[in-house]
Amino acid sequence: MRDANGNLIDLGKLCGISKQNSSGVITIPIKRRVYNTPVIDVTFNGKRTFEMVVDTGASVVTITPKMAKALGLKPEGTATMDTANGTVDVPLGRLASAAAGG
Repeated sequence: MRDANGNLIDLGKLCGISKQNSSGVITIPIKRRVYNTPVIDVTFNGKRTFEMVVDTGASVVTITPKMAKALGLKPEGTATMDTANGTVDVPLGRLASAAAGG
């Protein structure tokens, strides 16, 4: 990914990944696939790891109410999201971190 000036952005720092190969590509292990969609481990707030489906078209991270409860998240507002099945109002919460790859 590049910033507004065309400079490469190190997404590994955002995801909490420290390993990088010499080409600048970050590799995240795929645990399995669901209907050919990759499933990876994601660790939230440095404490809890959950399996997550990789949605390359998503602009936000979406978690289940059960995951939010396990992470102790409290709703901070709502937002209207566009989905394949229409629009839906969802609660918003804030995570300290999300690390792809576990």
